[in-house]
Amino acid sequence: MEQPGKRVLVVDDKPNNLSLVTSLLRPHYEVLLANNGERALAIARDQLPDLILLDIMMPGMSGFEVCTELKANTETADIPVIFLTARNDSDDFEKAYDIGAVDYTTKPINAKELMMRVKTHLLISEQRQRLLSLNKRITFINEELEEEVTKRTMALSRAKESLERQNADLAQFSHLVSHNLRGPVASALGLTQLFDRKNSSNPINSDVIDRMVDSVKNIDTILKDISTILDLRENIPTGSERFDPISSVQSMINLAVAKDSIVSPANFKMEIGISEVQGFRSYFEKILLYLLENAIQFRNPDRELHVVITLNLVSAHYELEVKDNGIGIPEVDQERIFLPFKKLSYSSKGKGLGLYLVKTMTHSIGGSVHVQSTPLGGSVFKVIFPLPQS
Repeated sequence: MEQPGKRVLVVDDKPNNLSLVTSLLRPHYEVLLANNGERALAIARDQLPDLILLDIMMPGMSGFEVCTELKANTETADIPVIFLTARNDSDDFEKAYDIGAVDYTTKPINAKELMMRVKTHLLISEQRQRLLSLNKRITFINEELEEEVTKRTMALSRAKESLERQNADLAQFSHLVSHNLRGPVASALGLTQLFDRKNSSNPINSDVIDRMVDSVKNIDTILKDISTILDLRENIPTGSERFDPISSVQSMINLAVAKDSIVSPANFKMEIGISEVQGFRSYFEKILLYLLENAIQFRNPDRELHVVITLNLVSAHYELEVKDNGIGIPEVDQERIFLPFKKLSYSSKGKGLGLYLVKTMTHSIGGSVHVQSTPLGGSVFKVIFPLPQS
């Protein structure tokens, strides 16, 4: 019969009724007492009993009014209320249920009946609270599962897009490699047909050998380029570091200048708005070096080269900008300059690999690269470096 720890509030304006009910309940429950409606509401809000036995007919606030206020308060609305009444009026019983009571019992009090009703409704209330708690837990788990499913779906979608992009890049790359190797290989094979094996002193042999050497060197250069590209694809940096961008930019300027006898560090201006960068230093420096070499290679021969390097933190990423006053890029070529081994209309110099490597490295770390240019008006390359995930 006992339900340890349960707390029952008894509300009645008659002391003898309070005394009788208390004597029945106290051996089994903690009993709280109130002799009027106002006091009952205060105790209910303060101590949150597990069940309330509530007299209907009381001076001041009636039991119906007390019950109505209890059910209007979110903190006490779920406390089960059993009415105690001396009246045997069906209208009272109907009203009791309408305003939220779970049961009623009539006076004079039948001890066995009262105890059975109290025990039953405490058990029902306890089971109800367990069900509510279980439902909340199920709802929480469902929300977590839905969130996890959403995350995984998005991750799979990103992985699928990345794989499709990589497959497309690989197909394009394979085609370009095959196309660029076909020429020097065919040249070398053709030259072997010209070589005079029967007469080693034939003057043509010397020219054939020289041209074959050139073809082999060309093949070797292409293979080294392929190795560079594959190495970049396979060795994506995983650990970021803090570094001084001014020092890195100056070092790359010095490296770029060292490869060309015409330009000097004075042709370059730095506008660095960050004292420290958290990122992939090796990729940052390689990307910048390729862009500087590109600016030098495609400078305008009719004017002195000027290059401005800008670096700033913008929202959730770094923006590196390399602006030059070179020959510019025709609009028809601007979408193709990041393709490997591509011969473009505005120049035939170089292997066409530097900007492809810029794109490859930038995309591998989740960034992007953009260009704005006009013929004879110079070019602006902007590289977006995302902040590393913590």
